[in-house]
Formats: sequence, C-alpha cells, structure tokens
Amino acid sequence: MKRWTAFALPVLLSNPATGLAQDAPDGVTLNVDLGPAPGEVALAWTGGRPPFGVFRSVDPSLVIDPANLLGETAGNAWIDLPPEGTIFFYKITTSCAYGRAAGGEACFFPDTCADPFVVTGPDFGPAAFSDDMMNYSADVEGTCGAAGDDVIHRVDIPPAGAFTAFATIVMDTAGSAIDTAVHLTTVCGNAAAEPQYASDVCGASSGSGNTCANTAGGTEVLRACGMPTGSYFATLDSTASTGAFALTLAVAAVDLDTCPQAGNVSNPPVSVSATTTGKMHNFVYDQTSSTLSSCSANLRNACGVPNGDPTGDPTGVCGSDGGAVAEDIVFYFRAARTGFLTIDTQGSSFDTILSLKSGCNPSCAAPSDCLRCNDDHNFGAEISWSRIYRFPVTAGALYRIVVDGFQGADGLVQLNVFFSTS
Repeated sequence: MKRWTAFALPVLLSNPATGLAQDAPDGVTLNVDLGPAPGEVALAWTGGRPPFGVFRSVDPSLVIDPANLLGETAGNAWIDLPPEGTIFFYKITTSCAYGRAAGGEACFFPDTCADPFVVTGPDFGPAAFSDDMMNYSADVEGTCGAAGDDVIHRVDIPPAGAFTAFATIVMDTAGSAIDTAVHLTTVCGNAAAEPQYASDVCGASSGSGNTCANTAGGTEVLRACGMPTGSYFATLDSTASTGAFALTLAVAAVDLDTCPQAGNVSNPPVSVSATTTGKMHNFVYDQTSSTLSSCSANLRNACGVPNGDPTGDPTGVCGSDGGAVAEDIVFYFRAARTGFLTIDTQGSSFDTILSLKSGCNPSCAAPSDCLRCNDDHNFGAEISWSRIYRFPVTAGALYRIVVDGFQGADGLVQLNVFFSTS
C-alpha cells in the first residue's frame, strides 16, 4: 500500500520555487529546493519510516505517466534533473508492509502484543510481507533465542460450525537480509505457552524443534501442522535492530482424512469434535466375529494388537470396521514429555473403533505400527465408545490416532485426550 504526497513547482525550471516544504503524514517533512548545479532540483525529507519512493509527473494528480526517479530506498535525499521548460510535480511515497493504522494515514506496525497483525483462518494467503526491522521494537521472544526486535501476528482459527477446525500455519522468512527466528505461542509474550506441533506430518521437517525455529545466521521455516481452533501468536524475531526482513505467512485448512491432513491434539487436556461422515476409508480392521472370542481371551485382536483398555470391557479388542464402507479420521500427538497418554471417544454419536499407531500403515498387519486398539469400553452408556488407557509415550515421539466406526458406523466424533507423567 502507498500514500502519495504531491509537491508542485508551479513555475518553469528557470525559476523554481525554493524552500517549498510541507509536513506529511507519518511524520515526514519534505523540502524542494534548487539543486547544486544549474537545472537541478534537490529533494530532501526528514522523519518517517523507510522505505521511500520519489516520482515526477507533469500531471498535478501524479497519475499520468509518473517517472519513477528512485524506486524505493531507506535514504532521505534525491537530486533530479527534470525536462527544461516544463511545469512539473513531485510525489513522495512511503510503503506500509501491513497497511495503514485505523482512521489515519500512518503506517501500521504490528510490534506489540496489544496490536498484532490479525489473520483469520482456516484459509489465508500465502501473503508476503517485507519491511525494515528498524521500524519495530523488542517485545517478545521464544524459547529458541533471537531476543531482539520482532513483528507479531495473531492467527485466529474459528470453529467450523459445530466442529473443531484444524489448519496448518506456515511462516517462511526466505529472502530476509538479516538473521531471523520464528515462534508460535498461545499467549503473546509468554515463551512457556509455545504449543507442541509437528512440522513433518504435513511436509518436510522444518525448524530446530517442535515449538519454534531458529537456525544460526539463516532464514527459517515454521510449519505447525493441523493446529486446532484457537488463537496463535506467530512472531518473527531477530537479533538485528535494522535490516530488511521478508515473511511469507499462510494458513491452510486440513480435513483429517489422511495422515498428512491429521489434526494436532498434542497439547492436552484436549477435547475436539469432528465427523467421519463423508471421509475416505483409509484404515482397515478386518477381524471377523468368529475370531473375537479367542481375541478376547488374550486381550489381543487377530493381528496381535493389544487391547488399548484391558481395564474396561474385556471384549474391547478391535473387531470388524465393516470393510470398505467404514470412514475414518486421523489425529496426531507429539509428546512433549515422557509419560502416559489416555484417549477416548466418550460423547461420540456412534459405535467407534479407536487405534493408536506409530506410523500410517493402512492395516494393523504390522504390530510395530499399530500400538493399541480398542472397540468398546464400558462407559455405562448405550453407545459403545472406545478408550486407550495410559499408554506410555516418549518425549519427542510422534503418534497417530485413528477414529473408525464398528461395522461401517459413522457420525460425530468427540475425541478427548489426557496426559500424565505418572
């Protein structure tokens, strides 16, 4: 976005006005005078924030064929040699990377927690922003360093009607001339509020950890896959107080239908809602009813996968999901600490099958992939909900959670996630 400020020399070049000055918005004062050599015009400006641009035109509105004299620069002076014998007009532009402040001409600089640049998902961009870090102040920092000037964005992911919405947030500082860091928090300015996420679920692994990204001397990519409904403060940080940064920010909805489109439930306690109706059939539980009695005896299904909750219904090992008619959805859990994970589908509208996996094998033929599975837990309700109880998880490890339907059932899923260290 640009703001145009025009300055006219309403006489011929042989007798230009001197000392012409005017205060412009954004605190810029511009002066037009005779240049040091014959026929030259000197333009100088003070105040304001760069970058600036200088244009000249014979049109008082500076719309018709403006000559771009300078492009954009952080400088504050320019010497022009305009055509002789012409009445000419100048304009100075200031660029606003994030638009104008409400109700005024001043540029908006999102450099405080009280005044971030707000993005509304679940789909936004990708949008590119570039500016000079000299326009910002040091307000917040993440756990991966670069405690310096910063630019603050708030990403809002509203619910999808009655369901939890999930979206992937990507920040990319490629093209920056300064060392950058990027981090995500649920509370602005509080590094302890950085949520767990996985960058390698929905793309190539990025960043130096699972909460922020900072590689010494370089540009960064933060990719927070499948973040649930909520507000997130996406901050670009730098140790530099001046210098150009570039940021591409994008928010893209995920549909929970495949592993790369999984929803993040890594920050318990979590309760999210979704639906399996209309989804694809990706995961298979093909045990037949004739095998269930023997499976129940040793609390394992026909593929050898342990019952996720032997404290509940002893027949809770996974039965048939109805073959190709069963629809399923996928979530992921990135363990922040070593401890015990409990998940259940209490509150769902149908008979669920719940499994915990270390990968995305479409079947449970590989016990190393299917860690636990549960069909029924005795919640004392008519609907057969599922529970996987106190599964030991390791800090940094990635787990997939699949919700399926018994005998092809589908509908509303209520997934509840809990974690304890003991």
